[in-house]
Amino acid sequence: MPWDDSDILGQSGAKMLLDKQCLKRGLLSPLLFYGPENVGQRKAAHHLAAKLLHIPCDQVAHHPDFHLIQPEEGSFFITIDQVRSLLSMSEQSAYREGVQIFCLDPAHAMMPAAASALLKRLEEPTGSTLFILMTSRKTALLSTIRSRCTVIPFFSVQQEPRGSASSWEDLLLTWLRAPLGWVEEWAAVEAIAQQIQEEKAWLFLFQTLLMWARDQEIQRLGDPNLRPFLFFPNEPPTMRPLRVSLEQAEKAIQSLQEQAELNMKLSSCLHEWATSLIKWSF
Repeated sequence: MPWDDSDILGQSGAKMLLDKQCLKRGLLSPLLFYGPENVGQRKAAHHLAAKLLHIPCDQVAHHPDFHLIQPEEGSFFITIDQVRSLLSMSEQSAYREGVQIFCLDPAHAMMPAAASALLKRLEEPTGSTLFILMTSRKTALLSTIRSRCTVIPFFSVQQEPRGSASSWEDLLLTWLRAPLGWVEEWAAVEAIAQQIQEEKAWLFLFQTLLMWARDQEIQRLGDPNLRPFLFFPNEPPTMRPLRVSLEQAEKAIQSLQEQAELNMKLSSCLHEWATSLIKWSF
């Protein structure tokens, strides 16, 4: 079944990797679709499912061996109960003695307990079950889950793959945890700004910074009962203790957003944001 370029623009690398996946025999490695939102991840999952189930793409959503798991209406999270239900279904035989396909979208919406439960299942892949995890926030997933998946990278239409270059989110988190101080690490700031501008991921940047600041506040409180509410559960506390309130961090992010909307250079905006937090901390 050929790819319909009018349905999924670009993504030649992802298409090639998925075509190879269809030729595999035996164990089916879990797949991690990673890239910006709205660039064809779910459509690609439907196309792959159609190939594996030997049906037209427009029939995938209603096929009994295709399962889409996403946050329930009114919720932002995939719960442990949803994953338990998924695991129970995965132990049953496929409808036509083929393969069952489970798509988690977005995978980073899994609560910590749900992610841990899924991890145990991913450690024992079979030839009758394929898990597809879709995310735009790879670092929000357990590192042990990421390591058990074959990563299928997706890019914005304007962005060309550049070898093993890190995503802007990876660069951002590395910058935030750096011990030498944000202001001095200008090269990292320039790289982050360039990728965000290419992907037009401004809103994503503000959300990531806000969630990171919120996580730092939870880490500072030191209450283990709050850990399930961390947005980046694998991210350690910053090596540079911040003595700023979440309200101050939100104020700094709002200022950053206003500067960006005035078409100020993004790297300068990030530099100013870091400077304001350091100023409040000491």
